[in-house]
Amino acid sequence: MARIICFGEMLLRLSSPARERLFQAGSLDTNFVGAEANVGVTLSRMGNDVSMITVLPDNAVGNACCDTLHEQNIDTSNIIRQGERMAIYFLETGAMIRPSAITYDRKYSAFAQASEKDFDWKTLLSGAGWLHLSGITLAVSEGAQKASLEAAKIARKMGVKISFDCNYRPSLWTGREDEGVKIIKDVAAHADLIFGGDKDVQLLFGITRNADNPAESFQRAAQEFFEQCPHLETVCSTNRTVLSADSNKLAGFIATKDSFAQTKAWDLFNIVDRIGGGDAFAGGALHKIAAGAPPQEIIDFAVATSAIKHTIPGDFNITSEAEVNALLSSSGGDVKR
Repeated sequence: MARIICFGEMLLRLSSPARERLFQAGSLDTNFVGAEANVGVTLSRMGNDVSMITVLPDNAVGNACCDTLHEQNIDTSNIIRQGERMAIYFLETGAMIRPSAITYDRKYSAFAQASEKDFDWKTLLSGAGWLHLSGITLAVSEGAQKASLEAAKIARKMGVKISFDCNYRPSLWTGREDEGVKIIKDVAAHADLIFGGDKDVQLLFGITRNADNPAESFQRAAQEFFEQCPHLETVCSTNRTVLSADSNKLAGFIATKDSFAQTKAWDLFNIVDRIGGGDAFAGGALHKIAAGAPPQEIIDFAVATSAIKHTIPGDFNITSEAEVNALLSSSGGDVKR
């Protein structure tokens, strides 16, 4: 299995229980999460050697976060311990016509205050097969931007493949939209694998998407990515139809320079928790790509991995390759005896 480095900020997630309004119950459920860590958990549980690179405060909260990663067999030996606080996000889980809502509290976190000089990428990337980065990290701070871009440049020189999820979050770039577009394009230019679709291409390159034909829009988006990103080998994207907070349809697309494949649309009813679904998709895809699987197998597996995540509370996708394969080979839902 591959050795994969995941770089990004981790957060303390505080969520309202039982789909109540935020603070309605007077208590909140806790989880340690993060876009790149979520991908790492999926990869680790499927047998890959995963290391998390981040910055955590050297206190009880940082210790508990490290313990959570240890439980998922993720290496934490290169996590920097400094600063005073972790980032937080508050989640109000939606129901029916009320959508879920996220409120971030990320300023002045230990990760946001770190400098790009804190990371010795030649050492951190030694022996790695892949580096996974995310556009969310680019929004955190100038130091995180510089560290991500430097990691991508050094990985390219060292022959480490780069996985990049565009992950544009408008609320994190308010007032800095042009800055966000530029740095996302700068990092994407180094990627071998990009997670992004027509919305990302519309944002980055100004190309209008065709909402009536998602497959066609994705293929146009993939072509633009291939033209703009010289090292790119594969583009993957989900296609989600939101019927309500509880019911979605989920499909996936994948493109290489000479192939395209898509999945069936999965009907996801009575969703438990969709947060982290995109990260589960990325983890499932990267797992299969690192193993050299063909495009159709990659995208079918990735979407099934994400579908399972929708049944699990919290951001982490607590599943296995065997469970995903079983879902793909059966109708699912019946009791296993």
